[in-house]
Amino acid sequence: MKNKLSAGMIAGCVTLVLSLVGFILYLVNINASGYFQGGSVPQAQLFVILGMITIVAGICISFVDIKGVAGKVADIAGDILKVISPILISASLMTLVGSRVEGFAFIYFSNADVLTEVQSPANLSSAHIAIANIVVMAIAIVAGIVWAFLGKKRQSSN
Repeated sequence: MKNKLSAGMIAGCVTLVLSLVGFILYLVNINASGYFQGGSVPQAQLFVILGMITIVAGICISFVDIKGVAGKVADIAGDILKVISPILISASLMTLVGSRVEGFAFIYFSNADVLTEVQSPANLSSAHIAIANIVVMAIAIVAGIVWAFLGKKRQSSN
């Protein structure tokens, strides 16, 4: 069996892993105690799950070696999936950031008289997890964009 791993395949796998880590951080954030506990954002969940599905589909299409017209259609579909996945993850990130901005402002920029109550360890931990989630999702977007520009199959060295 030939080795089909290329830089594009590796970038696709990295994008998938980072998206999954971002989704796990999101789930931890809404289930851990603190300001964002119970702060579910269904649209963000939907977009990141659809993004991960498109990544998996794009990776699977890269492993299929079809000849003829069907192969060209599969190549086009794979290229479309490689472009759609960072868009979906970006939509998830924008939705998530939009839902967290007010909480960040409340936690970090409250009046001095209530700052000690607002900046409890649980609230700060919740904000830090949300920030980590945002950073990981942003890195996943960059990895997805890189993946979209890389080739999908290893070139044979003849």
